[in-house]
Amino acid sequence: MSLENFWPQSFDKMGRTQRNRDKKDTAESEPGECTQDGDQAESDTSDELDPALAKALNFMTANIIKVIDDKLSPLVETINNHSAELQSANRRLDEAETRIMALENSATAQEPRIAELEKQVSALAESLDMAENYNRRLNIQVVGLAEGTETGQPVHLFESWLPRTLGMATKAGRIKLERAHRSLAPRPDPNKYPSDFSRVVMRKRKAYDAAKQRLRERGIPYALLFPATLQVSHGGSKKRFSSPELVRDFLDSLSG
Repeated sequence: MSLENFWPQSFDKMGRTQRNRDKKDTAESEPGECTQDGDQAESDTSDELDPALAKALNFMTANIIKVIDDKLSPLVETINNHSAELQSANRRLDEAETRIMALENSATAQEPRIAELEKQVSALAESLDMAENYNRRLNIQVVGLAEGTETGQPVHLFESWLPRTLGMATKAGRIKLERAHRSLAPRPDPNKYPSDFSRVVMRKRKAYDAAKQRLRERGIPYALLFPATLQVSHGGSKKRFSSPELVRDFLDSLSG
């Protein structure tokens, strides 16, 4: 039954019920007509809700709940989607933070090594530049020429002295030189031969001096191989070390 059909009938029934109650009130006002059964019937009538009205209220409540559910369902679905997206974003953010922290720790650990490599690259670049400059200069170094041999400009002496000494064929008995000068280094010791190693290699080989001293004290045979590798014979085997620190750690392990 629709609400339009329900409300007129309901009001009609409610009117009849009210008229019946008025009649009962009139009857109660007359002396001697009130009985115990009459009082019980009046109480039951006032406590009970009209079935049609109860049905209408239930129908209206169900419709209201359905309308609310229909309106809120898209909103609930949107909230659930946003919640899933937030959870996914939080999970990805945690992963990104973990990776960033790992990269920061790795970068911090590599900083000393990077600084050392930068120093090595700078030294190598300087050595390479020096070697390139020497290669472009095409110099000739004369050793053992007595001081005072050149009178006046050294260039004039060597332009004629070099072709004559080396037996070079020239047009006018002279060659073209850009410059000539005495070296700025002190006179070398006649008993000291030129070094076979560069300054860098000599520095690396000299760094093993303390380790070699400890090996001699222990009576452990060793050999310094080219360019700067220390070979140690111990326990029937030979070990090679590329740095003095490794030799020191090896000797410390023997002491322990």
